[in-house]
Amino acid sequence: MIGALLQRARKTLKGQFIMLAILILALTVTQGISVSQNLQGYASALDTIHNSSSPSIDAAQAPGQYIDGIDAKAADYLATAGLSGSTPCRIPGEQGAG
Repeated sequence: MIGALLQRARKTLKGQFIMLAILILALTVTQGISVSQNLQGYASALDTIHNSSSPSIDAAQAPGQYIDGIDAKAADYLATAGLSGSTPCRIPGEQGAG
């Protein structure tokens, strides 16, 4: 029965069109499944990279914060080391200073 249908489909233009449409649909579904599986694999790999890299990135950035603090303290010390007393100063643009 299926052989007779395929034989008849090959001989008519309508049958050829239907077979071509079925073939295209089957290939499209197959490719869609393949792309979906690839994207799931890529998402899983990116998630693994994110989960395993975050702690090391945090650890690498922590000394930078300490260095910034040390740098600020050193700059304060160097800028004010020679000052022995405090004196008032006038800020340009200050209104009503008296």
